[in-house]
Amino acid sequence: MAESNATQVILTDDGIKIINAQNTADNAASQAENADSAALIAQSTANAAKSAADSNYNYANSEIAVQSNATSKAQSTADNAFSQATTAIDNDKVTSQAVTDLKDGSKLTIADLENGLATKVANSDYASYKVQTASQIAQKVDNGAFSAYQTTTADLIAQKVATSDFSAYQATTAKEISSKVESSDFKTYQTQTTDMIASKVSTVDFNNLTISNRNLALGTATPITFPGKNIDNQAQVGYQFSSVIPLGTVVTVTFDVSSSTGVGEFVMQFYGSDSGSNWQTIAKDNLVNGTKHVSVTLTTTGTHLHAYPRINFATGNIAFSNFIISESSKEVNWTPAPEDQASQTQITQLSDDINLRVTKGDLIDEINLQAGNTLISSSGQLTLSGKNIYFDTVNPVIIPSANITGTLNGKTINASTINGSTINGTTFHGGDIINNTNNTANYYPMTITPDGAYKSTYFDSRVALRASVRSGAIIYDYRSMLPDGNGKYIYSSTTIHGQGITIDSGHTDTKDSTFNGYRTGGSYISLTPSAGLLLHGSDANINFGGHLKDNEFDEGMYMNPYGNIIGKSASDYWQISKQGTDNTGGGPTARFGIDTGGKGTINFYRPLFVDEIGGFTDSNGNALFIHGNDDGKSGSTGQMLFRKDGRSAQIVSASIYNRTYSGGSNVTVTSYGTLGRITSASKYKLDITKETSISPANKLLSIDMSSWIDKSSAEQLSDSKTNGTDLSEPEMNVFRHYGLIAEDLIKAGLDEFVIKGDNGQAEGIEYDRLWTVLIPKIRQLSNDQIQNKMTIAKLGSEIEELKQGR
Repeated sequence: MAESNATQVILTDDGIKIINAQNTADNAASQAENADSAALIAQSTANAAKSAADSNYNYANSEIAVQSNATSKAQSTADNAFSQATTAIDNDKVTSQAVTDLKDGSKLTIADLENGLATKVANSDYASYKVQTASQIAQKVDNGAFSAYQTTTADLIAQKVATSDFSAYQATTAKEISSKVESSDFKTYQTQTTDMIASKVSTVDFNNLTISNRNLALGTATPITFPGKNIDNQAQVGYQFSSVIPLGTVVTVTFDVSSSTGVGEFVMQFYGSDSGSNWQTIAKDNLVNGTKHVSVTLTTTGTHLHAYPRINFATGNIAFSNFIISESSKEVNWTPAPEDQASQTQITQLSDDINLRVTKGDLIDEINLQAGNTLISSSGQLTLSGKNIYFDTVNPVIIPSANITGTLNGKTINASTINGSTINGTTFHGGDIINNTNNTANYYPMTITPDGAYKSTYFDSRVALRASVRSGAIIYDYRSMLPDGNGKYIYSSTTIHGQGITIDSGHTDTKDSTFNGYRTGGSYISLTPSAGLLLHGSDANINFGGHLKDNEFDEGMYMNPYGNIIGKSASDYWQISKQGTDNTGGGPTARFGIDTGGKGTINFYRPLFVDEIGGFTDSNGNALFIHGNDDGKSGSTGQMLFRKDGRSAQIVSASIYNRTYSGGSNVTVTSYGTLGRITSASKYKLDITKETSISPANKLLSIDMSSWIDKSSAEQLSDSKTNGTDLSEPEMNVFRHYGLIAEDLIKAGLDEFVIKGDNGQAEGIEYDRLWTVLIPKIRQLSNDQIQNKMTIAKLGSEIEELKQGR
């Protein structure tokens, strides 16, 4: 009797039927083997008869085929009987004797099994189960059904395998063989057959032909699997042999190799690290998408103890299966090694349990049935084989540890920990369905979908949140579950991907609890290396809310999608500051008033340097007005106006006009429009020479004074009269002006007093310098006047003397 074990289940009537069915199948297989042996004897007799036939070779072959057909018929009859027996077992309609005949001669009846179970199932603990079990057994196995089926089975077998049929067939076969193989013809045919066989099959070929289906490799029922890593020389030590295969042994190695992708190469060789072994290659070829069958006959070049499978640059899942190595010169079908099969089977029934034991050496495999517990224990491999294997769904099956080398399919997998290098599945859920009324789509807290997307979802009464990883991006979705003041539901989506970050926000007209509702966008913000920071949409702003102590809705400013800076209600100015001790800066460089009252000014606290002032627009009269600090008093601020009228650009400053001095003018405008101060001190001059010639004065005196009307003023007045427009300068008139003409000075030889333009043409006269040419002339005239006065005085004196008669 087996010892008590921790994990046991109850073997039901179906389990008992499975055991009995297996035993009956074993008996049928044994009978089939006997039939096969008889067929082999018949075949041998037919071959002997064939060699003795005296007809032609082809005719004898055809006749012997008749005998082969007879043998096949006998085999078919046995197969039918075996099939019917198997069907009967599967349909629970075998005879009582067939059910109770167990292997090794044990006579365990259904009644015995029921009595054994009854002792284990006490009324106090399992009364209800006993009634249910008895009722089910009664429904499935009733004496009438067994008796009727027993008679039917016996009749069918009797019809198919009757002694009279075998006797008649035996006599007929003997007569046909006797009629074909006569002594008179035998000698001739014997000679011909011997010659033909000798020509086809040499003695050497027969001597070299060896056939053995004994698998020398152990544990071959379990395939060797690889997860392809796309690397070279990915290998592992494979099957061990039952003993060392000596050098020079002829063996045939057969196996199947499968691949899920067909990418890469496989190599099967002997394990060269074993003592006396070498890395002899058995087979090497490219993988196929599917299964490739490999069969190789070779002579060993070392003493080998292990097979060594290897793959090169393979991907997907690779498996080596149905491996057999035999001392044979031809391929044989796969069978496990004898060491992998049980050598002793024992079934015992005690008063309180049923025990099936299979032993080999120190290894014991057993099935032990006790009331309330069933033990299935295997010292090696436990295989559940069937078209469909079902586990109890009412009482879950607990498997502490398991290796699944193939595919695990199912609707739901619940586990606290799943460990594995690769987990392939359709959909994975984490946790239970979120219990919230807004979760109308029955989302789980975590889901992995077939397209490889990972989704983490959250719901409450106010919001729905989702974080997803899919298509190479991380996506954060926000959905409001409450409407805003306009009856809309706010949404936003943030995506982080290889090109940058994008933020999309807006609203939905209805509650979007599936994250797939129609959305109306309000703003779009993206940050990418190529486009930088992009704001698009009416709500896409950069918002500044001041210090933590400030009201973020009133303090600070924001920049809208157009790049405009807009102050908030409590903000006075926008400032540019130099570095300071805190984020307020170390003092302003420029300050722009942005207060709602319009009192804030624009102040620059450093010199302002610009390449061009572009303030000429229609809104300010095509002018740029610059003024200083105004204390509210008239004329208290310096002003300068840059504007453009129909004539040209102009600079106007009332401040300059209103500022008066008693000194002379000392500002000049160069031909380039440059304003400058006129200087006269020697410190600003070089190579000073005293000019005493009166020639320039004589040239000046040769020029006539002229008068004229200002051309520009006349044209402006004419245009004003013609177009009815106001003059930009009301003081414009057509009065005559008096002076000199620059070209007259050039003709008189006074070019140095003419102001010329950048191309050398005459533009003006240096009136402030021109008068100086008269100084030598005036000095001469003054000297002449003094001399004349002296002469006149002398002449007057002489006249007086003459009058006196002196």
